[in-house]
Amino acid sequence: RPQRPRNEIKAAGSVAVAAGCRSIAAASTVCINYQSLNWNNIKHKTQSNSEEARNNMQMPQSITILRSVLSIQSTLSSFHPLLIEGHTRDTRDPAIVATQIISNLRQSWKERNVTKPPILITQGDPLTEKGISAITRHVATELGVKRCLICLDEDIDPEHSMLADRHDVLYELKYSLLVDILNNGNAVMADVENAIDEKIALKNEKRLS
Repeated sequence: RPQRPRNEIKAAGSVAVAAGCRSIAAASTVCINYQSLNWNNIKHKTQSNSEEARNNMQMPQSITILRSVLSIQSTLSSFHPLLIEGHTRDTRDPAIVATQIISNLRQSWKERNVTKPPILITQGDPLTEKGISAITRHVATELGVKRCLICLDEDIDPEHSMLADRHDVLYELKYSLLVDILNNGNAVMADVENAIDEKIALKNEKRLS
């Protein structure tokens, strides 16, 4: 089975989570713009980051594992889903990025009269000093919200679950269950993947122009 690029899998997972929450249009989705990044000076993960992620995974807390489509839909429908799309290669100060996201979210929630408690959907990125995992930590802490963790199935990435940041995670589920939600609804996974491919191509073209 060929492995799709990680950003495509993540984006598809985000859409599926929103479907599980029965409210794609009502979800708060933040897509962080990386066009200002200097791609020649990207720092990759270090061994210490991986060790910190492993230690974080062992933090004592109560996490409910959602093992069926029904449990995902019935549980997450009680929350307002917050999805933040980003990259591990973002070298900006995560606190500064998070502050801007929080300001925009609070304004948006006020205008839209969001009444359900928000839950931050995270996608298993290992905790790093900078990048999307650090940004989402800051957002969750400042907003005082819990998180729902999506882990890729072992046949896609054996280490994804092992290295995932589980700080303040309330619920955890597998990516394949979210695919089932899409395939059993009005959307088809292949259509979603094609739409993601087109979006990524357009963004890459814009970034390189």
